[in-house]
Amino acid sequence: MVKGKVGRRKVKRAPVVLLLHGHMVDHPEALLHWFQQDQEKTRHQIRYLYSLFAFKSEEGSFARDLVLGKPNFWVFRCNQKAFCGDFLVIDMSPPKVADRPVWLLDLKEGCPVSDGAGSAGAQMIHADRALAAIYAEHGAVEPNQPFEKRVGSAAALLEFFGCPVATLPSG
Repeated sequence: MVKGKVGRRKVKRAPVVLLLHGHMVDHPEALLHWFQQDQEKTRHQIRYLYSLFAFKSEEGSFARDLVLGKPNFWVFRCNQKAFCGDFLVIDMSPPKVADRPVWLLDLKEGCPVSDGAGSAGAQMIHADRALAAIYAEHGAVEPNQPFEKRVGSAAALLEFFGCPVATLPSG
């Protein structure tokens, strides 16, 4: 197929998570450009998929800072219609899969970091689907791997992970 082909073919099954790499978060339009590289997708499909994973508010700078600031972390963007949080983060340092810490994150502007009990509610109800997708595609976690829920602002979560917050917008 030709890149940018016009058509209304539906996306058969949208991914639950998307593993983020530096080139996907290094500028505001990078994620859209990444989706546009897929020559098998129509413009409609690209727009639809992008809408599921697009960054809002401080999410883009948070993703960039975490991906670039913590190279031992695998940062996954969660499908925003899948109810599995905003990001899923795995510390890949431990060689044994079962020993890898996993966090499911929900960004809330202006909030300190909390354990997410109750405050994330429906946004994290299908975390098991995100873990299953990562297990199936990457093998980086066990299918029922324990994880911690964390809710907070981008700056507070970056501080929680010991990551510099220099590139976050002020205000």
